[in-house]
Amino acid sequence: MKSLLIILGLTLIGQSALAQQTGSIEGKWRDNEKNAVVLIYKQDGKYYGKLVAADDPKKNAHIQQNTIIVLDAFEWEEDDEYCCGTLYQPEEDRRLDGSLELLDNNTLEVTGYWG
Repeated sequence: MKSLLIILGLTLIGQSALAQQTGSIEGKWRDNEKNAVVLIYKQDGKYYGKLVAADDPKKNAHIQQNTIIVLDAFEWEEDDEYCCGTLYQPEEDRRLDGSLELLDNNTLEVTGYWG
């Protein structure tokens, strides 16, 4: 099981995940706080995350009809750290600069900041 951890006052993606391959951020991650699932994938050497499901039926229907990218263009640095990407907080319609760090095979720390 993988989990996602947010370090900021707002929550974009949180914890407790759906298992994928070891040592990789690619795969489905579950956000317990927002009750959503984010699929993280690699494209053209960068990492992206899109909402793929939500526990709320109305939100889930919206997600199924629309592509909502919440992690945009993160680049791998070293030591399981990813930088230079953008986080999208759909409920606030807000974009933040961000970084990701794979703390262990089950925990991805997501940090967002303004500016």
